[in-house]
Amino acid sequence: MKSFTLLAGLLFSSTASSAVQGIKSPKPPSLNHLCSVNFTLGDAIPIGSGPRGIRLVIPILNGTFWGPRLKGTILPIGADWALLDPKYGLDPDKSFTADVRTTFKTHDGEFIQITLSGERQSDDARKRTLVRIGMETGSERYYWVNSLVGLGVVTRPAEEGREFELGMEFWQAQL
Repeated sequence: MKSFTLLAGLLFSSTASSAVQGIKSPKPPSLNHLCSVNFTLGDAIPIGSGPRGIRLVIPILNGTFWGPRLKGTILPIGADWALLDPKYGLDPDKSFTADVRTTFKTHDGEFIQITLSGERQSDDARKRTLVRIGMETGSERYYWVNSLVGLGVVTRPAEEGREFELGMEFWQAQL
């Protein structure tokens, strides 16, 4: 039995070593721009502390989106149920986890349910956040969005007086 264990160990280590030597760098997926999005937000509502952090609800009042494959308006029926780390209190610049549900209405009258989630990135100069994008629809015209692997880059305008507007770029990852 000892000789079998020794032999298996030698075979595995030589196979593993030759496999590692033959590894090529993987080709990353490409990103294709889906649309640009502008959200108009309502006043944040602090819900309070819970088991996962401090909950803050930010209503989505309206907005627009436009791009090569998607364009239309954002319905006023969604919000971001964000979480903040209690270590930093109500400071979204220190800790912010987005949990967004909203609905897009396309220029041709179809509806697409949008989910966004992600943690704020450490990009203090530009205040950007990366989010995962989920889309769901029953529309035959836009059924392709149901299997989409999406990435969003959220930016907050720096100009004074625009604190209730939020910009975002939607990207589709493809192999």
